[in-house]
Amino acid sequence: MVLEPRFARLLGSPRAAGIAAALVLGALAVVEVDVVRSLSITFDEQSHIGAGFSYVTHGDVVLNPEHPPLVKLIAGATIAALGVKEGSAGPLLALAREQPAEASGASFAYGERLLFHDNPGFVLAGARPGADSIVTAARLPLVVFPVLLALVAYAWARARFGRGGGLLALALVVTYPDVLGHGALVTTDVPSAAVGLASGFALDQLVRDGRVRWLLLLGLALGGALAVKFSAIFLAAGLAVAAGVAAKLGPERDAAGPADPFGRARTGTRFGAVVLACLVVAALAVLILSVSYLGHAPFSAYRRGLASIYGNASSTYRGLCLGRYEPRFWYYFLVAVALKAPLGTLGLLLAALVVSVAARRARTDARTELCLHVPALVLFVATSVLAAPIGSRYVIPAVVFLFVSAGRLAAWAGASAARWTAIGLALVGNLVHVEHEHPFHASSVNALGGAPGSFYRLLDDSNQDWGQGLKALARWQRERDVPRITLLSSLLVDGADLLAAYGVAGEASVRNTRPLFFPEPGKTYAVSAHLMARGVFDEMLTARDARMVGREPPRLVLGRSVEPSEVVGGGLLIFDLRAAGRRQP
Repeated sequence: MVLEPRFARLLGSPRAAGIAAALVLGALAVVEVDVVRSLSITFDEQSHIGAGFSYVTHGDVVLNPEHPPLVKLIAGATIAALGVKEGSAGPLLALAREQPAEASGASFAYGERLLFHDNPGFVLAGARPGADSIVTAARLPLVVFPVLLALVAYAWARARFGRGGGLLALALVVTYPDVLGHGALVTTDVPSAAVGLASGFALDQLVRDGRVRWLLLLGLALGGALAVKFSAIFLAAGLAVAAGVAAKLGPERDAAGPADPFGRARTGTRFGAVVLACLVVAALAVLILSVSYLGHAPFSAYRRGLASIYGNASSTYRGLCLGRYEPRFWYYFLVAVALKAPLGTLGLLLAALVVSVAARRARTDARTELCLHVPALVLFVATSVLAAPIGSRYVIPAVVFLFVSAGRLAAWAGASAARWTAIGLALVGNLVHVEHEHPFHASSVNALGGAPGSFYRLLDDSNQDWGQGLKALARWQRERDVPRITLLSSLLVDGADLLAAYGVAGEASVRNTRPLFFPEPGKTYAVSAHLMARGVFDEMLTARDARMVGREPPRLVLGRSVEPSEVVGGGLLIFDLRAAGRRQP
């Protein structure tokens, strides 16, 4: 797509657009490093970091089987190279080897010992000794994934919608709070989005000109996606559907190259080329999987990992969506994105949908539309049907395809100052939103989600508090001169170890909702928003049980009679009862 000359001059030369993109990518890396250093350990990182370290040091993949190993290997190799040692964590790995069914639970215990007990003297500049330094070191190399994600989005949208489209897609990625928040963690969602989007880009380019380099990139990116997250199986299915239909369609005018398996070659020759292309992609994907599983029977390990996802899932867990607690909601991820994404992003995605139907100049070749939307749709639907309702992060790999598709708004805007002003205002709104949330982007709530202090009534788990706010809590405690804090946390770490690791003075109760019903006057409570939502659920259960036996049920005090005075670290609700304690006789 080519913009009108007048607006093309406004955007600048291709070189200027490239420089602008490079500056944005550099700024993204700086922001992500700041997020890395600002957040305390989150729930899944305890398991991921410990498991990755065990893979590197012992040469086998045992712990944390419910996630493929690639991201964990990168984090584990980093801290092993920097001198982290295994001590009391060792017997827990031996237990997992003897009892494979315990490998998931053992990975959390192993991670706790490794991070909070075995390396108290490990120090990284700018972090506290011990667990904080190890977690920070493990996160730093993974900053490459959000940067890669933004780069691929820019390159794909630029290839299809011109310089303006590329910069627009880039802006949507770097102002998306879930990318900023989860891209700084040792988790799988943003890495999966990065390599998944790269595979979609490679397929689009492959069906366009058939060059071998795109075939190789497709195999490597798809293998990387499968080695990062099991849900990439659905991405692969979506790519296969898009490729299959593209093979039946005619090529773009003057786009097919001489080696194009999707182009103008005779039917028999084209069929052979498609088969050969599939074999090359499969071979490269298997190679990446074999390397990530350290050569230990990757197919059987992958199959066991898939089985472990549901084998370790709790059949009694009820997720939260809009005040209801259920095992599944067909609309959960639609609601989660609607309540957490910046309003500017929601507006631009809606505009892109309308424009793609109404404005011919904003459309691309049919095969590109397949590559842009079929994998995202398959992945989103599969996630909605199968994934637990515990966070908008699960659909990041699908949403980023839509950011590339939104690049078509540049062609629609053309030389219209009014249209570009509307797009610009939406992006400025996004920028203000993420600046206000920094560095707690994963806790982001838009105006539709209401106030952060009451968001736990709509969504819980990683949507608001995943454990990341303890550094901010320690700073808040010093600034407010609060002598002691009672932390109510949802992390699987001993409370005393958790407070000591981040310099919080006080006591902690882990995964216990009782203090929400019976708080002690005179104390200052910092309550995880996730645990607060679990307390509401417990109140509902106890009320039902009490009615059955004719007793008065206990009622929440914190969150009902006493509202939080503020939110610290994105998801820690503060209840200051010191004044109530002073009023006691």
